[in-house]
Amino acid sequence: MDKDYIPPSKGYHKLKLARSFQQDVYLYGASGYGKTTLIKQYLDFHNYIYIDYCEQFWDDSVIPEEGKKECTYVVIDNLHLIDQEEIRRAILELAARKDIWLILAGRCKLPEWLKPLYVDNKLMLITEEDMHMTDKEIEALAKKQGMKMSDELRQQFLNYAQGNAYAVMLTFKFISEYQMSPGREMVERIEQAFVSYLENNVVNQWDADIQQFLMKVSVVDEFTGALAQEITGEDNVDKLLERALNLGNFMVYDQGVYRLRGVLIMALRNRAKKKLGTRLLHNCMYNAGRYYEQQEDIEKAFEMYERSGDSESIRSLLIRNGRRNPGAGYYYELRKYYLALDPDEVRSDAVLMAAVSMTYSILLQADKSEYWYQELKNYCSGFVFKGVVSSLTINYQLFDRDGNAVQARVSMRIRGKEEKSEKNVLSKPFESPDRTKYRNLGPADELWMLAYDEYDDAADWRHIAKENHILNPRKLDRTKMMKLPSI
Repeated sequence: MDKDYIPPSKGYHKLKLARSFQQDVYLYGASGYGKTTLIKQYLDFHNYIYIDYCEQFWDDSVIPEEGKKECTYVVIDNLHLIDQEEIRRAILELAARKDIWLILAGRCKLPEWLKPLYVDNKLMLITEEDMHMTDKEIEALAKKQGMKMSDELRQQFLNYAQGNAYAVMLTFKFISEYQMSPGREMVERIEQAFVSYLENNVVNQWDADIQQFLMKVSVVDEFTGALAQEITGEDNVDKLLERALNLGNFMVYDQGVYRLRGVLIMALRNRAKKKLGTRLLHNCMYNAGRYYEQQEDIEKAFEMYERSGDSESIRSLLIRNGRRNPGAGYYYELRKYYLALDPDEVRSDAVLMAAVSMTYSILLQADKSEYWYQELKNYCSGFVFKGVVSSLTINYQLFDRDGNAVQARVSMRIRGKEEKSEKNVLSKPFESPDRTKYRNLGPADELWMLAYDEYDDAADWRHIAKENHILNPRKLDRTKMMKLPSI
């Protein structure tokens, strides 16, 4: 961090309070908030021992043995990288010593193994919010840099930097060194610099399995444990997520949903392109799309399929949606996909023609809707469906004051009949309607069903009733074999 850095007053004040109350300190925040710089500035005129676990190397031989009268200041940085129980126990032992003032710094919120110290009021917590630079502090820094705070610059700090010291310092650097003015271009340049910093100085410190896991899930902006498992194919997702949460304050967990910070997602996606390759990334996107489709989150499913370049899944999903009831379909939400289809492709499928016609209708483009409706009619004109109603259920749901039904839900099943091919006729020469045959009645069979199957006309049930001396076709003896006469 730059030597002109102005420490955040809240964090600095809490450090002073902790020293006066003889409390150890745990200071946390995402990268760029100036944790280490704050500690070093505060201890500028003191002798202290600094242990940085960034290199994942622990050497406590520099810490004097217990019994000295004077207090020793000990700083342990990058605490989030420590996952060995032996080292954690050693740190807790240091916290129990009265001759040591312990300052711990990391990127993750208070770890579970430090919570007993906090509960016993032996640990002062300095949060990321305490590390935010205020407007006054940013203005003081601008004055130090010989700059004047304009309204545009103040708004940029409010919208983008959000009190992050590294982002603030980058802004001043781009103004002084590159003569840039506040605006979208500057924000993009700062964002790129921050992303590069995270990729090269933060992500590369993580274990390889965590890097690969988070690079894969970065294809989505937020995820659940189930979605992460679907994307990555990992069986130990819960453990990986727990470790990821302990790595830094870059991932938020709320009601079962994990969200990565925007700049970190960009850093992970940049790294994923280099390390995983296009094919594996597209596979991760496809897996995400498949999960969203199973969860009926159709819009996100389309987004993932589109990013993965899977046109076949998009077409299949468009057809599936087209089979839905218009009130339950996602025609408006998927309008850009329906309207982007090639006309010849639409004409090749009746469902797509119906869906495109419905989409134009919803968009109040009556002429185009009618055009595709006529195309659909022409397409279906050569098809004839023969069938009979095999079941009918009517549930009356609403009546007027006179007791007349005005609303009902109807459930109807129609049984179709396939035309007999010449091959079938030849293979079964005795299955002709001009020969007498016998049939057993099934549990749900009716005379008109037998007539339709045999004579292609349900109205011919009377011939069967007459031949079998049946007076009431509603009361059938299903133990008897029915005689089907030739007609």
